[in-house]
Parts: sequence; structure tokens; C-alpha cells
Amino acid sequence: MAPSGLVKRSPAKILGETDSILSTIWWKDLVRDFRLLSESEVPAPYKVGIAFDTVTINPMEYLSWLRTELESRGVVFRRQYIRSLNEVRPFVGEGGLLVNATSLGSRSLIGVEDKTMYPIRGQSIVVEHAGLQEFITVRSGGGLSDHPTCITPRPGLTQPNTAFLNGTHQVGNWDTSLDMSLAKGIFERCSTVAPCLKDEGTKILMHNVGFRPDRKGGPRVEAERISLPLIRSDGLTPYLGENAEKEQNITVVHAYGMGAAGYQRSWGVAIEVLSLLKENM
Repeated sequence: MAPSGLVKRSPAKILGETDSILSTIWWKDLVRDFRLLSESEVPAPYKVGIAFDTVTINPMEYLSWLRTELESRGVVFRRQYIRSLNEVRPFVGEGGLLVNATSLGSRSLIGVEDKTMYPIRGQSIVVEHAGLQEFITVRSGGGLSDHPTCITPRPGLTQPNTAFLNGTHQVGNWDTSLDMSLAKGIFERCSTVAPCLKDEGTKILMHNVGFRPDRKGGPRVEAERISLPLIRSDGLTPYLGENAEKEQNITVVHAYGMGAAGYQRSWGVAIEVLSLLKENM
């Protein structure tokens, strides 16, 4: 389990302009202390709200902790650009097992080429303010708009009073450039539900732009048997030399396409991937 300080139990609220948001809360029995907000607890201009307890993390510190834990168990990290499954032979060994968690890279990885993958562009702001201790999000109608409003308080050992202000939910947008007009809108929308953001002591720590790797049809978590070297009918597979022509069957366990719920799904996906690996050993 993650040590104290990296994970935080936080009170949470979801506010809506209409009661249609209630039809989307399929997970109400999975969270702690779920309840409907009374009319006096719902700030204008919103009409309905729910409350529950959730868990938040600080990705920068949490991921560092995960890496340290894995390295202490003998896992070796190596950064390398892979263009084709033909290039993974040195990593899979005689057992022929590989986990493909290449996210949006699965669109262009030769041998996978999953064109159902697409980005959801997210722009956000990280701020420091001791008063932001509650997760708050606003829903318009029954789902997410292109410009959602969401405040996520973050725990941390080095910066304990930070919060993540979101942001954007731009489906199919590959633009990685920072848009300061969008940043202004994010800050103004979040300030509506958390007026303390406009206090003099609020610090803007960083602006972020990134992609949530989503997939039409939902996440892909399954095993696939693949023969190497790859042979394409069009003959366009990159040549890797004579030593790469030896035939080998490998099992690829795919684990990608989690969209905006990568952290929420990560432990469950890891358990399922481990089960698939054991089945194919």
C-alpha cells in the first residue's frame, strides 16, 4: 500500500444544473458516505448535488514511489523507442511474454496499429492553497462538456497543499500547445465553486497539457498470440537484419485505452494482466 502522505481521503461534491446528473451515478454503492445534498448545501446557480468520500493522489510523487517499489523487487526500467513488435524480441526472452501498455502509441506500433485509439486533450492548472481540501466537479446535463469544471486536492510529502484545476475534455484534439485563454477560463470556472482561489495567497505552480488515451469500444485488456517476424501482405515491414528472421511465437497481453480513468483502473487492470500472464506461461 502507498505510504501515508501520498494518498488522501477527501470529501467530494458533484454539482449539476439539472437532476439528469443523478442518472449517471452508477457507482453510488461503491463509494463511502454517498448522499444527496440538501437544497441549502447546493450553491447557485446549481440545482442539485451529491456528496461522498473519495481518494486522491499526487501523480508526481505517487509514480516515483511506484517506481522505487518496483526497482526494489528487481524490475529494470529502460527507455527505448519501439516502432514495431519485431523489435521486442530481446525483451521477451524464451518465454515469449510481453505486456503492451503503450497507450496512444498502440495506434502506430507496427503489429498492433489500433486505430480505435484517440486522444482526449486535457489542459489544467496546478495551484497551491491550503483552503482547497474538497474535491468538487460540475456536470452539465448527463455527461462531460468540452470545458468541465473540476478541483482535485492533492496530497504530497513535499507540497501538501496543492490542487489540480481541470480543465478541458477535447475529444480527438492532438494539440499539445498551451492555450492561455483556456487557462483563464479554467481558473474563472473553478473560482466560481471555490472563491478562495482568488485570495492573494494563491500560487500558480504550473500549467499542464496532456492526452487522455481513450479507445472506441472501451479499454483493451486481453492476450493475443503473435508470430514474429511480422509479415505484411504489402511488404512494408521494416527490415531488422538477418538475425531477426528467426521465427518465434510470443504472447502479447494488451493493457491500454483507459481514457481519463487510468489511475482509478490501474490496480484492477494490473490484477487482470497478472492473471492473463499466468494463464499463458
